[in-house]
Amino acid sequence: PVQHFTCSLLSALAALHEDFVKGMIASGGGLNAIQNAMTNHQNNPTVMASACTALGTIMSGVHPTLIVNQTAAIFSLIMSIMRTHKSDSKVNAAAILTLNEICDRDPTFRETIGDMQGIPTILGAMTQFLENEELQLHGISVLWKMAAYEPNKKRIGSSGIRATINGMLFHIKSTLVQQEAMTALKNLGTTSAGKRDITEFGGVTAIVSSMWVNMHNKIVLCGAYSALNNIAIDSETRKVAVAENGELPPICFGMKRYPLEEDLQRCAVFLLKTYTFAPSNIEMMKCEEYLPSLLTAAAQNFPHECGDRADYVLSRI
Repeated sequence: PVQHFTCSLLSALAALHEDFVKGMIASGGGLNAIQNAMTNHQNNPTVMASACTALGTIMSGVHPTLIVNQTAAIFSLIMSIMRTHKSDSKVNAAAILTLNEICDRDPTFRETIGDMQGIPTILGAMTQFLENEELQLHGISVLWKMAAYEPNKKRIGSSGIRATINGMLFHIKSTLVQQEAMTALKNLGTTSAGKRDITEFGGVTAIVSSMWVNMHNKIVLCGAYSALNNIAIDSETRKVAVAENGELPPICFGMKRYPLEEDLQRCAVFLLKTYTFAPSNIEMMKCEEYLPSLLTAAAQNFPHECGDRADYVLSRI
């Protein structure tokens, strides 16, 4: 009980105060104390959940130099804890939260986590605890951060893509999960294999569904446009995918709803230009009644970011 309450207290202090408090806890030996509790009470799920939560909360506000020498030891502990408590969703969610914070604070960890066999354990937890929104949120976040390191894309592979799509569909009303999922699919959709898997597993349809459900959130829409662009264009085969999953209507609706949002208009126009490199897409774009006026408005409102691309799309349709 002492270890549980102490970890909970440290977590509460870190969450309620400024980052300098998190730094004080870390530099004052708090991270080492939590790791000792994790080592000595590894069979106690209550202590493990509170300890992992405390670690993740504290690490979210400390300078990377305070943790860089501890990340390998913390990672080994977390992997051991997740395997010991593989049937406990709270422990796994808290553990993946901590992994996510390590990825944020120590960019080199994004590379080494793949070498240290962390991906299968993370994917196993995501598959087993699909209903746990917090676990899916941080699990998907870890995946896209790892995917920024090229060798990890192959390690994440089809299993990671399927887990991401399943998580975003199960929690389709969670804008935070959707934002992380769009970034993950964007990063994983840069290879021919990734594009194929995303399409075969229903990823494009999931993105379209998410756009409609989360039309109120411009960040989700921007992420969706960027993800669709990466998935659509294959530099290896020099081909562009056909927008045959209902992509165009929500793109147009988003442009119409947010005419003065520069980032959204830029991402949408960029994607529409990509689609013009497939003749079938041009024919479908001609059927979108409001598209010419939307492109004209984007070019007029944001000439530097959208002008040339919007004019190009207009010339093709």
